[in-house]
Amino acid sequence: QQSADTATNIHAAATLDVSCKTHLLYMIRLKSLLIALILVLLFGCSQKENKLIGKWQFVDFYNLDIRDTVLIKQSKSLNQKYIITFDSDGQSSTDFMGKEQGDWKYDEGNHSLNITYKEGGQELLNIIELDDQNLILTYKKEDKGFIFKKISGN
Repeated sequence: QQSADTATNIHAAATLDVSCKTHLLYMIRLKSLLIALILVLLFGCSQKENKLIGKWQFVDFYNLDIRDTVLIKQSKSLNQKYIITFDSDGQSSTDFMGKEQGDWKYDEGNHSLNITYKEGGQELLNIIELDDQNLILTYKKEDKGFIFKKISGN
Protein backbone atom coordinates (compact mmCIF):
# COMPACT_ATOMS: atom_id res chain seq x y z
CA GLN A 1 0.00 0.00 0.00
CA GLN A 2 2.75 2.41 0.98
CA SER A 3 4.73 1.80 -2.22
CA ALA A 4 1.57 2.45 -4.29
CA ASP A 5 1.06 5.77 -2.48
CA THR A 6 4.72 6.67 -3.04
CA ALA A 7 4.44 5.81 -6.74
CA THR A 8 1.27 7.92 -7.01
CA ASN A 9 2.99 10.84 -5.28
CA ILE A 10 6.05 10.55 -7.55
CA HIS A 11 3.79 10.45 -10.62
CA ALA A 12 1.83 13.48 -9.37
CA ALA A 13 5.06 15.37 -8.69
CA ALA A 14 6.43 14.50 -12.14
CA THR A 15 3.17 15.62 -13.77
CA LEU A 16 3.26 18.85 -11.77
CA ASP A 17 6.91 19.36 -12.73
CA VAL A 18 6.09 18.92 -16.46
CA SER A 19 3.12 21.26 -16.10
CA CYS A 20 5.28 23.92 -14.41
CA LYS A 21 7.95 23.61 -17.12
CA THR A 22 5.33 23.92 -19.84
CA HIS A 23 3.86 26.99 -18.13
CA LEU A 24 7.35 28.49 -17.71
CA LEU A 25 8.14 27.96 -21.41
CA TYR A 26 4.82 29.52 -22.33
CA MET A 27 5.57 32.57 -20.16
CA ILE A 28 9.05 32.95 -21.68
CA ARG A 29 7.61 32.80 -25.20
CA LEU A 30 4.91 35.30 -24.28
CA LYS A 31 7.46 37.67 -22.76
CA SER A 32 9.68 37.39 -25.87
CA LEU A 33 6.70 38.10 -28.11
CA LEU A 34 5.74 41.17 -26.06
CA ILE A 35 9.31 42.50 -26.18
CA ALA A 36 9.41 42.00 -29.95
CA LEU A 37 6.06 43.77 -30.34
CA ILE A 38 7.24 46.73 -28.26
CA LEU A 39 10.42 46.99 -30.34
CA VAL A 40 8.41 46.98 -33.57
CA LEU A 41 6.12 49.69 -32.23
CA LEU A 42 9.04 51.81 -31.06
CA PHE A 43 11.30 51.37 -34.06
CA GLY A 44 8.91 50.16 -36.77
CA CYS A 45 8.49 53.62 -38.21
CA SER A 46 11.51 55.31 -39.66
CA GLN A 47 12.97 58.26 -37.81
CA LYS A 48 11.80 60.62 -40.58
CA GLU A 49 8.31 59.16 -40.49
CA ASN A 50 8.20 59.68 -36.71
CA LYS A 51 9.24 63.31 -37.19
CA LEU A 52 6.36 63.79 -39.62
CA ILE A 53 3.75 62.77 -37.04
CA GLY A 54 2.06 65.80 -35.51
CA LYS A 55 0.32 69.03 -36.43
CA TRP A 56 1.96 71.41 -38.93
CA GLN A 57 1.03 75.01 -39.74
CA PHE A 58 1.84 76.96 -42.89
CA VAL A 59 4.63 79.53 -42.46
CA ASP A 60 5.68 80.56 -45.95
CA PHE A 61 5.88 79.59 -49.59
CA TYR A 62 8.85 77.69 -50.96
CA ASN A 63 10.46 78.73 -54.27
CA LEU A 64 7.63 81.05 -55.15
CA ASP A 65 8.22 82.93 -58.39
CA ILE A 66 5.52 85.58 -57.94
CA ARG A 67 6.99 89.07 -57.79
CA ASP A 68 3.84 90.91 -56.69
CA THR A 69 4.45 91.62 -52.99
CA VAL A 70 0.82 92.54 -52.32
CA LEU A 71 -0.36 89.22 -53.77
CA ILE A 72 2.27 87.36 -51.74
CA LYS A 73 1.19 89.07 -48.50
CA GLN A 74 -2.47 88.32 -49.20
CA SER A 75 -1.69 84.69 -50.01
CA LYS A 76 0.43 84.26 -46.88
CA SER A 77 -2.32 85.78 -44.77
CA LEU A 78 -4.90 83.42 -46.26
CA ASN A 79 -2.61 80.39 -45.86
CA GLN A 80 -1.86 81.09 -42.16
CA LYS A 81 -4.87 78.89 -41.39
CA TYR A 82 -3.47 76.00 -43.46
CA ILE A 83 -2.85 73.14 -41.01
CA ILE A 84 -1.97 69.53 -41.80
CA THR A 85 -2.04 66.78 -39.18
CA PHE A 86 -0.31 63.43 -39.63
CA ASP A 87 -1.36 60.75 -37.13
CA SER A 88 0.76 57.73 -36.23
CA ASP A 89 -1.93 55.39 -37.59
CA GLY A 90 -1.55 56.75 -41.14
CA GLN A 91 -4.56 59.08 -40.96
CA SER A 92 -4.27 62.71 -41.97
CA SER A 93 -6.40 65.81 -41.87
CA THR A 94 -5.94 68.99 -43.82
CA ASP A 95 -7.61 72.14 -42.56
CA PHE A 96 -7.61 74.84 -45.21
CA MET A 97 -10.91 76.36 -46.24
CA GLY A 98 -12.61 73.26 -44.86
CA LYS A 99 -11.40 69.99 -43.41
CA GLU A 100 -10.39 67.00 -45.48
CA GLN A 101 -9.64 63.59 -44.01
CA GLY A 102 -7.32 61.13 -45.66
CA ASP A 103 -4.51 58.64 -45.40
CA TRP A 104 -0.81 59.35 -45.73
CA LYS A 105 2.17 57.22 -46.62
CA TYR A 106 5.81 58.25 -46.45
CA ASP A 107 8.33 56.76 -48.89
CA GLU A 108 11.72 57.27 -47.30
CA GLY A 109 13.64 56.06 -50.37
CA ASN A 110 12.08 58.71 -52.61
CA HIS A 111 11.61 61.33 -49.88
CA SER A 112 8.00 61.54 -50.94
CA LEU A 113 4.63 61.81 -49.28
CA ASN A 114 1.40 60.48 -50.72
CA ILE A 115 -1.86 61.83 -49.28
CA THR A 116 -5.08 60.19 -50.46
CA TYR A 117 -8.25 62.04 -49.46
CA LYS A 118 -11.34 60.10 -48.41
CA GLU A 119 -13.63 62.26 -50.57
CA GLY A 120 -11.42 61.71 -53.59
CA GLY A 121 -8.21 63.21 -54.77
CA GLN A 122 -4.58 62.59 -54.09
CA GLU A 123 -1.46 64.68 -53.54
CA LEU A 124 2.01 63.43 -54.38
CA LEU A 125 4.56 65.60 -52.62
CA ASN A 126 8.33 65.73 -52.24
CA ILE A 127 9.78 66.27 -48.79
CA ILE A 128 12.60 68.77 -49.23
CA GLU A 129 13.29 69.22 -45.53
CA LEU A 130 12.01 67.45 -42.43
CA ASP A 131 13.30 67.86 -38.92
CA ASP A 132 11.71 68.19 -35.49
CA GLN A 133 10.27 71.65 -36.22
CA ASN A 134 10.35 72.27 -40.00
CA LEU A 135 8.72 70.67 -43.01
CA ILE A 136 9.11 71.78 -46.62
CA LEU A 137 6.81 70.12 -49.15
CA THR A 138 6.81 70.62 -52.90
CA TYR A 139 4.46 69.25 -55.49
CA LYS A 140 5.85 66.17 -57.22
CA LYS A 141 6.20 67.73 -60.67
CA GLU A 142 7.24 71.20 -59.49
CA ASP A 143 9.84 72.83 -57.31
CA LYS A 144 7.28 75.08 -55.62
CA GLY A 145 5.57 74.36 -52.35
CA PHE A 146 5.03 75.22 -48.74
CA ILE A 147 7.05 75.65 -45.56
CA PHE A 148 5.42 74.42 -42.34
CA LYS A 149 6.32 74.67 -38.65
CA LYS A 150 5.35 71.95 -36.18
CA ILE A 151 2.84 73.25 -33.65
CA SER A 152 2.22 70.00 -31.75
CA GLY A 153 3.12 66.33 -31.78
CA ASN A 154 6.22 64.17 -31.44
